[in-house]
Amino acid sequence: MWVYNTTYKTTIGYSPFHLTYGMEAFLPIELEVMTLRTATTMRLPLDESQRHRLLQLNELDKLQLKAHQSIEVTHVQQKKAFDEKVKKKEFKEGDLVMMFDA
Repeated sequence: MWVYNTTYKTTIGYSPFHLTYGMEAFLPIELEVMTLRTATTMRLPLDESQRHRLLQLNELDKLQLKAHQSIEVTHVQQKKAFDEKVKKKEFKEGDLVMMFDA
């Protein structure tokens, strides 16, 4: 589950984790061995970190909108590709067809 949520998805352009929380996930090892990202994130004063989080939440709305638009564009492309491959068939009265009874 962790791998799916933190993996970049081509269709939406982001990872599901990023769209949910507005930031990329921290790996547990990053909290033990300080990386530049954890050092800059963890050592902010409280008021500064609150302002930073508000900015992240504002960016999250923009990211979600871009992801939604990306999904719509991909949907249109997939529909066009599918429609090009489908052959339209016309049936006339008296034609034999196979009926599937579910």
